[in-house]
Amino acid sequence: MKKLLSKVHSSDMIICVAFLALVVTGIILPKTGPLVLMDEACDLLLIWGVCIFVSVRLIRLNKDDLTSAKTWRGIVIAACAAACIWFTKDIVLDVAEGPRRMTLENTEVSRMQAHTGIFSSHYYLTGTDPEGERLSLEISGGDYTRLAGQKTVSVECYPHTRRVVKIY
Repeated sequence: MKKLLSKVHSSDMIICVAFLALVVTGIILPKTGPLVLMDEACDLLLIWGVCIFVSVRLIRLNKDDLTSAKTWRGIVIAACAAACIWFTKDIVLDVAEGPRRMTLENTEVSRMQAHTGIFSSHYYLTGTDPEGERLSLEISGGDYTRLAGQKTVSVECYPHTRRVVKIY
């Protein structure tokens, strides 16, 4: 055990603590309300952090590798960069445009188990917006209970991340 810990750098420990702090913050932040983009930002920072960590580790590998190994490293780094850009686009668009108020028709609420299993659930409000598009917006557990059975719901939401700021 001592040998294993001697190979762990203090920077790795700091990174692990930072990742854990982001996960805990993401769990604590409300699923609806004015802080929803902060919750999205925590998820985004986790993705960026993992991609940067992997890319830096790959860059630090032995520089005398074969050309094929360098090619694979380049492909993985490019995939990490593409993932970061892909996940960043929605939150950037929502920050630029701001929340939008809309009335959803034919609404339903649903509950899904989260990837963490029995410890958390995700709740969704699904309805048809004024343009006829079917939207699924993440809501809190309290909103799930309160909105059950309602057929029309007015919301203020971020359209790209599909997060609800306020329910009227």
